[in-house]
Amino acid sequence: MQDSPIYNGYTDVKDLYSPALEGNLQGNPSTQPVKVYLPPNYESFPDNQYPVVYLLHQFTTDYNLYFNEYGIVEKLDRLISQKAIKPLILVTPNAKTVYGGSWYTNTYVSGNWEDYITSDVFQHITNNYHVLDQRESRGMAGFSSAGYGTMNIAMKYPSKLGSIATIGLGLVDMELFFMNDPWESWTIEAASINEFRPGDPWYTHAIYSKAESFAPDSTATPILGRLPYTPEGELIDSTWQEWMEHDPLTRIGIYKDSLIKLDTIQIYIGNQDDMHVPGHENLHQAMIDNGILHGYVTYSGGHDPGPVIEDILIYFSESLVSDVPTIRLLSEDSLKVGDTLVLKSDMNGSIYIVPDTDYQSIDSIIKYQVITTDVLADEEKEVYLSDIESGAYHVYTISNENMVSNIPEGFSIIPTTIENKKIPSCEIYPNPVNDRLNIETNNPGYSYLLVSSIKGQLILSQEIEGTSHQIDLSTFQKGVYFITIRSKDFVTTKKIIKL
Repeated sequence: MQDSPIYNGYTDVKDLYSPALEGNLQGNPSTQPVKVYLPPNYESFPDNQYPVVYLLHQFTTDYNLYFNEYGIVEKLDRLISQKAIKPLILVTPNAKTVYGGSWYTNTYVSGNWEDYITSDVFQHITNNYHVLDQRESRGMAGFSSAGYGTMNIAMKYPSKLGSIATIGLGLVDMELFFMNDPWESWTIEAASINEFRPGDPWYTHAIYSKAESFAPDSTATPILGRLPYTPEGELIDSTWQEWMEHDPLTRIGIYKDSLIKLDTIQIYIGNQDDMHVPGHENLHQAMIDNGILHGYVTYSGGHDPGPVIEDILIYFSESLVSDVPTIRLLSEDSLKVGDTLVLKSDMNGSIYIVPDTDYQSIDSIIKYQVITTDVLADEEKEVYLSDIESGAYHVYTISNENMVSNIPEGFSIIPTTIENKKIPSCEIYPNPVNDRLNIETNNPGYSYLLVSSIKGQLILSQEIEGTSHQIDLSTFQKGVYFITIRSKDFVTTKKIIKL
């Protein structure tokens, strides 16, 4: 078989005004860009509705991260074209703040980022794109601080998500972080700074963002939040308890009923992510103890989502509900007239075979089809190619709900030359026919006799020998049929009318 062609999706960026971000004390803009990947043939089939994955970006980055650094468009195009995943819509909303990130929490200091995602962004996507607007078809994933945001949103809004995935989830088991170096020293260092300095190290800004997210205080200086250490290194217990309330490990028992409601949860952690592995092991055990079903995957690597991005896309394709059918070719893709094409669709509907070209609508597929036949979900369908010209063809499935397979299958009918094909002689009479049909050929050896409907459905197949034959068509319904005689040397097809 030939390699599958790569079909290209495209991206769309729109600025979204968010009431949830209005009036925040940090001065973060209430209008944010939202970037969307749309699958191949998205515009050609506007009736299709797709599952949607919200991929959140981590601290200090922005909505372009996965497009610019991880090649997410190329990965999606390739996986969808190869049918490794179902067509889907992927959304990356911007969530970068003055300090680099909000941890996707609600606070009057940086803004209500939970509400921004779950209300404003979700509604924006539903209003402007062809998505399946149901929790079973909505997923969310994030790395590091965005993994924290994913878990936070899933805990609080289980009615809005079906499946989630986290990679190197940030802030799991805060005691392991902030009671040990380097984060303990970094936090004490941050407490000794008397003014906000944009040029400070990233970890200082990360600590500031935690303070303003977990212990906001409009009277505090130089930032609008409280740190759990004094400049002298003494732990402030009351503030520490405020921070601990946001620890995913602390929250497991509180929000276990919410997490149990999710269809699937997948936790990824790199086996060399030394700072995060112990906390993840504790989280994994806490989820087991609380009866929360989940997948726990360790992969070769450090604190980096790159090695598992494709795995996560496959995970969502398998876990989210989709109404878009997929058609697969099971036979060879280079065939001759008289061969059988074997296909499988994952949904009930109809198969349409059309000449190989770009089809911009469902109507054009129906208009230019050369063979169509019904198909049942997950059952092999044999289509006998009895009356078809040589050339290249595409195969689409149109489901009973009028959804079209975005990615067709392709095959070719190769011409049979006079040198490798004996010129057949075949007489079929009477035609039209009521009951018995006589067949006279010039082939004295063994042949196959096949009868197929006008839709390509194989109705009768039997081996024959000799030059004279008779078949009984009395039980056949009225209509047009094709009679094919095929041997190793030649093939010939005749059209008959059954009265």
